[in-house]
Amino acid sequence: MANKCLSCGAILPEGAKLCTNCGKIVPKKTRQYYDAAPQRRAVPDVQTQSRVYSHKPTTTAVMDIVEQAPVRHEQPQKLHTGSKKKSKAKKKPGKARLVIAFAVLAIVLMLLLYMLVYMLKVGEAKAVTYTSDTAAKMSYSTFGEASENFFDKAQWSYHILSGEVTVEGKNKGTYYKYVFEDGKVSYIIVGEEKLTDQREIDILIQRMFI
Repeated sequence: MANKCLSCGAILPEGAKLCTNCGKIVPKKTRQYYDAAPQRRAVPDVQTQSRVYSHKPTTTAVMDIVEQAPVRHEQPQKLHTGSKKKSKAKKKPGKARLVIAFAVLAIVLMLLLYMLVYMLKVGEAKAVTYTSDTAAKMSYSTFGEASENFFDKAQWSYHILSGEVTVEGKNKGTYYKYVFEDGKVSYIIVGEEKLTDQREIDILIQRMFI
């Protein structure tokens, strides 16, 4: 005969005061004896028994994984706005290049016009002749020939704002500048002094032509 626990029905060893399965106290008066089963089951030890947990995914676990997974928000591509921006970007460089091309063309035309006027005005001044009332013999007939031989290095220029044509340079270390207006010499600068008297101008011109 074997004892059984009145609470859980587990088989108790002889003389047991506590149920090894549920931990209840086994009273002496209420102990009941039962026939031992032909095959006795091993009494599980509460202290040493290890619990095995299954790892099958539950509904809550699946929901936790779904909530923890990062959500990627993909923005729809706007095809029409991109094409408009590209077309605008293409138009701007085209306009800028056109403006630059017109500016360069205008500068080139102005330079060509200045060179043309320069050649005409300077050519007229170089072709101006000079005759003297004195008996002195002139070695040159035009200002172009006389200036090339009078100055160490003759420099002709045309001032588009004033319309003056000038030839300047040095002769034996002295600076001279002859200014032409209306086809004749209007005044001469010697060093830092401006000569406007016609007699003084004639003397300096004769000096150039002799």
